[in-house]
Amino acid sequence: MAKPSAAKQASNPSEQTGLGSLLLVVVLLTVVAGGAGLLAGQLLKRTLIQSAASPSPLAEMKLAKSTGVQVVPLPSIVTNLAGQGGSWVRLEASVLVADDKPIPPALPAQLAGDVTALLRTLTLLQIAGASGFQHLREEIHDRMQTRSGGRVREVVIQSMIIE
Repeated sequence: MAKPSAAKQASNPSEQTGLGSLLLVVVLLTVVAGGAGLLAGQLLKRTLIQSAASPSPLAEMKLAKSTGVQVVPLPSIVTNLAGQGGSWVRLEASVLVADDKPIPPALPAQLAGDVTALLRTLTLLQIAGASGFQHLREEIHDRMQTRSGGRVREVVIQSMIIE
């Protein structure tokens, strides 16, 4: 009979050591996770403060308006792209126009028509990625320069959704 109680005593210290090790691991992981969360929170806070200090696109437009440039919103452009994929694009943009003369009321519609004609000739692959978007923006700017007689200073693409 002495053997079973000796076996219980021999198994108890190993169980207590295993439970103590498990508890120590859980406490250490909790401390590490809390420290990582605190560090991530501080980095996010710093990033948010820096982004709040930089001017927003709306603030840049207000600044452009105060420097002798007029912001002209274009009508929303919805059209299909060239190719067999059946892709559609919706583009919302504004142009910054030199403020030396009043803008003809038909100019925004003409500019939107030119952009629609351009988009219908492009495929999805041609406007994919950052370089494709930059080429599209430059092509739109060139066409608007031609249509407006050089009065368009900048094209601001506010949103572009491709379906």
